[in-house]
Amino acid sequence: MNYIKLNKQVISFLLIAVFLSVNNIFVFANEFNVIKSDDMIADTINTAINRNLVPESLQSDLTQEITRAEFSALIVKLYETLQGEIAGRIEFTDTDDINIEKAAYIGVVTGVGDNRFNPYEILPREQAAVILSRLTLIFELDIDIPEWVLEVIYDIESISPWALESVLKMYRLGAIATLYTIDEGAHITEYLETDLGVGFQIGEGFQFVIAPQQPITREQSILAVNLLYEVLNTIIE
Repeated sequence: MNYIKLNKQVISFLLIAVFLSVNNIFVFANEFNVIKSDDMIADTINTAINRNLVPESLQSDLTQEITRAEFSALIVKLYETLQGEIAGRIEFTDTDDINIEKAAYIGVVTGVGDNRFNPYEILPREQAAVILSRLTLIFELDIDIPEWVLEVIYDIESISPWALESVLKMYRLGAIATLYTIDEGAHITEYLETDLGVGFQIGEGFQFVIAPQQPITREQSILAVNLLYEVLNTIIE
């Protein structure tokens, strides 16, 4: 078994087909993955900044691990860009950060007990997935989880049970990128040239490592928020 650390960002690429029904919005994707070059990642970060999705304090040191407070600020930027200012607040005893209070009010973040939030705690990737998934629920975005998703995630058993559905949905959407690829007799069944990069369809033998307990970085968080902006903005329009 070969473990391949990817120097380029690997994200699930959506060929999005949005179908509207009376009460739900369904997003379907195929099994293509796209390797994004460093230049393309930089372009996406700049796009997110130009869309006013990234607070100035998070526009540097992009490989730095993100805190719960910082991720809350990103989520609030995304929500308010799409829906307008959040009027309500939920307060905590260990912080007066307005973004945390706003994010708690719309229900995408919660405290850690005793009315505390632990704003400076580093955010694990699976917790980020849960927060992102809660945001998609606000916009009634229904993300399907086909059986092949369960088969291609190598470290699925290391995902906490309470976070499993959210991680699978955000992987499916492409918001939580894989960090490693495991190649065991793998083959690629089809290539696809896209505006995002060179895509490949998953064949047998490929598995992807989510690393749910590892911290999520500022860069990974911004990429996730920018992707959600593009998907959710399509729904709103």
